[in-house]
This record gives sequence, C-alpha cells and structure tokens, in this order.
Amino acid sequence: MVDPSIIRYQEDYVRKVVDTVNDFDNVLFEICNECNKNSTEWQYHVINFIKAYEATKSKQHPVGMTVTYPGGANDLGFASPADWVSINQDGGYDNNPPPANGIKVIIADTDHIFGTGGDRKRVWKRFLRGLKSDLHG
Repeated sequence: MVDPSIIRYQEDYVRKVVDTVNDFDNVLFEICNECNKNSTEWQYHVINFIKAYEATKSKQHPVGMTVTYPGGANDLGFASPADWVSINQDGGYDNNPPPANGIKVIIADTDHIFGTGGDRKRVWKRFLRGLKSDLHG
C-alpha cells in the first residue's frame, strides 16, 4: 500500500483475471494464502477492489481471505469484507470449533490449523458445526 504505482499494476492484473474468468460459475477468489501479518490492509483493499469491479460484471464470485501466517488473528478475517475466511487454530478451531454463525463461510484448512494432522473426528466436528473442512495429510 506504500507505492501507488505498484497498486495500480496489481489492480490492472486483477481486472484482467476478473475479465478472463467472469463468465465461469465455479470461481472462488483467494487474495493470498498465508501472507505475512503486514498484508491485512492490502488484502482488504484487494477484496474491496474485486467486489467493486465484479459489481460491474454479469457475475459476482465469492472472495476470501486466509489468516496471515505466522501468528495471524482469525478476528482480522472475520472483520474483513471477505465472503469466506480460512482460519487457524485460535478460538478452538483445532479441537472444539465454535459453530458457524452464517455471516461468512469458514474454511478449516488443516494445514493452517495443524500443519499436518487432524483426524476424521475433527473433520466431522467442523462439518456438523457448519464449517467447510479440508483435510491434508
């Protein structure tokens, strides 16, 4: 966010991506997977940019944010303008996830929660509490 000329290049790229895939139904945008903690403002900007640009198009697609890494805070994802968030273990998402409240789709990606780990019991807990779960092993 420091250099406006870089942001303009990024926005040009995002416009090109949106223009290229807008006619497709099965598109899901992710701004950055496990970006560093200093990226939150930039991620919010790109989420808002995609949503505003897609509002001028025939289709709108879900835009998501993955918790920053290392040491990211799930609250920043939940507070974001994203439609979906990929969380880490904070708040009990490793063993006893709270039920989803329906405000955002929550993706419990196990490599963000455990690295490598988890088991089918944890997958079922997340599923029955309204989270989408990816199991990496």
